[in-house]
Amino acid sequence: NYLTITRNLKYTILTTVFQLVVIWDGNDIVKVVVPNNIETTLCGLCSSYNKNPNDDTILGPGCPMFAGNQTSNKALFVQ
Repeated sequence: NYLTITRNLKYTILTTVFQLVVIWDGNDIVKVVVPNNIETTLCGLCSSYNKNPNDDTILGPGCPMFAGNQTSNKALFVQ
């Protein structure tokens, strides 16, 4: 199995074979957890993924800028 999706009373949880985990509350909040060996190579959706929540709406270095909003109006938390 490359991908598993589980549900409990509060969350839907998607887990990949390489341990990327996406946790969704069913409404507004999505939490993305990545393995330590790839966390410093990520960019794109938003944030520099540096475990500093104060800059989670700033694109990381090397991430291209696109016209319009860079993030949705929903909350995104990266652990």
